[in-house]
Amino acid sequence: MYWAHKLATASILAVGAYFNVTALFFGMDLVAATFFTTTGETILTAWFFAAFVTGILAELYAPLENRVLRIVRRLVTFYMFMLTLAHGVNNLLLDNVEAYTRIFSGPVYTYTAIVVLIGLAIVTASLPPPRVDRSVAPLARA
Repeated sequence: MYWAHKLATASILAVGAYFNVTALFFGMDLVAATFFTTTGETILTAWFFAAFVTGILAELYAPLENRVLRIVRRLVTFYMFMLTLAHGVNNLLLDNVEAYTRIFSGPVYTYTAIVVLIGLAIVTASLPPPRVDRSVAPLARA
């Protein structure tokens, strides 16, 4: 579960950074027309949801000892939930991509999003593996 969470979350954060770099150079309208289609939104929503669910499962079954890292993982998991709602409900179900692109465009947002997304991807990818107490976790013995 720990590795599934790292893979799903770090990869979707890197994809988000890629979308923002593309928006910075070519404009958010091109990103919306190219990626925020029904197929694209379905893939993104499933990816965000996978990162959200694996984040919850990792929190339950692979807790981190460091309190700061636990808080960061919880914030990233909540962020994945918010992105699931934004892309799944607003963009996919309500077909309101235009409002989404209008809100999340402009150089200040784009620069900030690139830095935050890359930073979160690096932090998520570098999370240490949890320590497993083998006396308490019988499944970890295998």
